[in-house]
Amino acid sequence: MNLVPQLNLELQPFNNQQVPLLLHSEKDNIEEQRSFFTVLFFLDIYSLMKHSKKQSLESDQIKDLRYQKRSLKLHEQFSNHLQKDGKLIKQLLVFFLYPLLKVIAILLQLTLGQLCMPWLIKTVIDYIQSKHRNENEAIYLILSVLFLRIINIFTQAHSRRMILCIGYDAMSVVSMEIMRKCLKISLFSATEWSSGEITNLIQVDAQKLILITSYISSVLMIPLQLGISLYLMYSMIGLSFLIGCTIILIMILFNIFTGKQIINSQRTLLKDKDERTKIANEIFSQIKFIKINALEDHFLSKVSEARGKEINSIKNRLYYQAVNIFSVWLTPQLILSMTFGLYVYLGHQLNPSTTFAIISLFQILQQPLLQLPIAINSLIEAKLSLKRISKFLNTKDLMTNCIQAQEL
Repeated sequence: MNLVPQLNLELQPFNNQQVPLLLHSEKDNIEEQRSFFTVLFFLDIYSLMKHSKKQSLESDQIKDLRYQKRSLKLHEQFSNHLQKDGKLIKQLLVFFLYPLLKVIAILLQLTLGQLCMPWLIKTVIDYIQSKHRNENEAIYLILSVLFLRIINIFTQAHSRRMILCIGYDAMSVVSMEIMRKCLKISLFSATEWSSGEITNLIQVDAQKLILITSYISSVLMIPLQLGISLYLMYSMIGLSFLIGCTIILIMILFNIFTGKQIINSQRTLLKDKDERTKIANEIFSQIKFIKINALEDHFLSKVSEARGKEINSIKNRLYYQAVNIFSVWLTPQLILSMTFGLYVYLGHQLNPSTTFAIISLFQILQQPLLQLPIAINSLIEAKLSLKRISKFLNTKDLMTNCIQAQEL
């Protein structure tokens, strides 16, 4: 039998050739050539904002949305990758590897620029305290500080934009793959999946991919930041930095324990959420029968019981997350006080250049250490969500060998 025309495109097999991501004409390419400063300072956004004050914007007026079916073509490319072995997590990493490496390169530059600031602070204070001052050296120090600050601002702004773009693209292709799979299965034959669970896959699980690039880059950059920071501290205060390393190791072990508890609570939460959604969908599908037989109170108690289990799971997860975040907030202050205390106890004397440089280093380390448990927990949650999505995508399709698809 022949399918209705609306489903023909969805059930056609994809070609092995990759489809271009965007379809530009030569005229579009000429118009889209932007200067280096326009890209660097995001200058094209100001004309768009000015135009939006006069009238509402359409999708073809926004450059990133101008070309039709961008998400569709990106999804077709991703589907070709996914058909190779069906491993969702692996193919996501392979498909977005190049933009992810670009983000990591920019963040590497940002990290090195931030870690140079404490050394510059120490050099500036030493120059101020020195008796013999050279004007040329002062000019070089001022220009170096300004240059590093400017570079850090630009790299931070562009890295955030690229991280969000990759996240939304990943969420888009996974959501479209889920919707495409929905056209190939039957909820009557695939009884392990309900419409509510599929809705959760799109609205909850796929949404976790938006910030996954930020979490991956944070986990990769933190070891480099720790290594360089500890080396700089050793060069400034000697062996006193070892107590800081000891506190970091203790907190890492503690965070590993709390991370495991968060994983278990997250798994329980996902199961309880699916169960509550399943019960609610079954009630709405049989609402006429429930109303006729006056069974509202009975089924309301079932929904309340399922919702109670879900709330308890949320409480357990938030409890372990609060303990984890509190320990990380406490860690930088504890490291700073213990390190300076040991340094003075060993008979050394603190001077302004060393003190301000060490404080600057700990301020730089504070943000990564705060983000580390959040990033690890978010990656774990994203992994669990991707496993659920992958399980759904591996569900057996309908018998498509008896269906003919016609090209439009």
